[in-house]
Amino acid sequence: MKNIATYSESEHLHRFACWTAARAVQRGFSGANSKSVKAAIDDSKLQSKIDDLCQSPNITAVQFDNWHREMGQELKSQLTQKGMQDISFGRAAKIIAIYFKTARLPSLIGTGIARVAHPPIDRQLLVALGKCGLYSRNNEVIKWTAFKEEEYYACVETLRGIVGEQPFWKIEVFWGN
Repeated sequence: MKNIATYSESEHLHRFACWTAARAVQRGFSGANSKSVKAAIDDSKLQSKIDDLCQSPNITAVQFDNWHREMGQELKSQLTQKGMQDISFGRAAKIIAIYFKTARLPSLIGTGIARVAHPPIDRQLLVALGKCGLYSRNNEVIKWTAFKEEEYYACVETLRGIVGEQPFWKIEVFWGN
């Protein structure tokens, strides 16, 4: 039997972050549902790895990217083990970004990790940046869901160039415009 008295805020936030991450990547993703994405997040130890990462007060973009690459590969592996197929790095990266944004970013604004953590990258953001002349893929339809690892990090570098010295999360000013 479930015990309401022991259900913590931390567990509640973790479950909500898993749900938001799953919802963000489910469209067109065969086999992906909230339960399977949460299981992959749990088995990849994303929550504790983010907690560990947040202990580094002066984390650099390079250090974050290295951590992110490893986490993205681990998450892809876990998603595959849960029966999902053709998992792009773009989808794994979005799960990480949405989970982080939901579970940790609000309490970390102004910290080193908030300055370098990747924002959720999706079609709305990339199209809005394209309309401003800030992002282009040679008139291709932008499919973040198909980003391979190298394409994802090329996009990250472009977006970092747009925000310059500002915290990376500020790129989201363009989202939905």
